Amino acid sequence: MDEPKEYIDFMARYKDWIAIKRIGIRDGTDPKEVSLYLATVKESIEPKFYRFLEIDTRALDELADSMTKGMKKGYESLGAVLPKMKDKSVKDAVLKSCKDPKTRPMAEAYLFSRILANLDIEAFTTSKTFVKMFPEYKISKKGMGKGSKGLSGV
Repeated sequence: MDEPKEYIDFMARYKDWIAIKRIGIRDGTDPKEVSLYLATVKESIEPKFYRFLEIDTRALDELADSMTKGMKKGYESLGAVLPKMKDKSVKDAVLKSCKDPKTRPMAEAYLFSRILANLDIEAFTTSKTFVKMFPEYKISKKGMGKGSKGLSGV
């Protein structure tokens, strides 16, 4: 395989968290491959956003699970679950999940994203869905591995 002419690198280091992702860009690199790379970067950094804000995502995951328990997967269940976001018990649980009350809107956004995920609704395309749509693209178990078509990490 020819050497990459360019790279897209994502590197982050903060306290005990280190993330490094790299994709080599070659003449034949498909834009879909770059899109998959970007999806994996988003998936790597998003959980840290809430962790650094000291939002208790486990509590919010449990809350989302209880709010969607027994509901049919798909958009038709949104009408039943969305009004629950206004319940005092839900608002109290969201606030309790926040070390700093100013982060409540971010905690609500996280809760909403978990509700959507529980209903099999994606607000943003994930790498898992991307690979289902384009099975010729793969992510190696090591992360940014070399594959026939896939993330060409170097």
